[in-house]
Amino acid sequence: MFSRLVAVKNHIHLVKTLLVNIIFGELTMSFIKTGINFSFCLLSGFLPMFVILNESKPKYKIHDYSQLVRGRDYVFDPLHGGLGGYMTATGKGIKPRDYIVLQYGCKSYQYKVEEIDYYSDPSDMWMALVKQVILD
Repeated sequence: MFSRLVAVKNHIHLVKTLLVNIIFGELTMSFIKTGINFSFCLLSGFLPMFVILNESKPKYKIHDYSQLVRGRDYVFDPLHGGLGGYMTATGKGIKPRDYIVLQYGCKSYQYKVEEIDYYSDPSDMWMALVKQVILD
């Protein structure tokens, strides 16, 4: 009875260690100790959950520049009749595939960042190639 209790306790400890390793993305050699079948079952149960959680996070951000003044706070050089352009402004954390909202008069426009380069000084100033996204 005592040896069976110790074996169950060791198994629970091993499972907890595996879960911690999986959650923190540190798959270690501890899978070898449990055997291929157990590790496969454990992974096949948790892996879809992690994939779903990871895919549910947006891969882009929306940066609202609609309250800023064109020509003073940012510069926008239109291309292709305004369907795209080069924009120079300041702000951190803007990446390709992010969106920027601008306002001209009473109308808002949304642009997708295709490419972006940050200046070295000041470090938060950037120039981006943007493409207009048509809102329905």
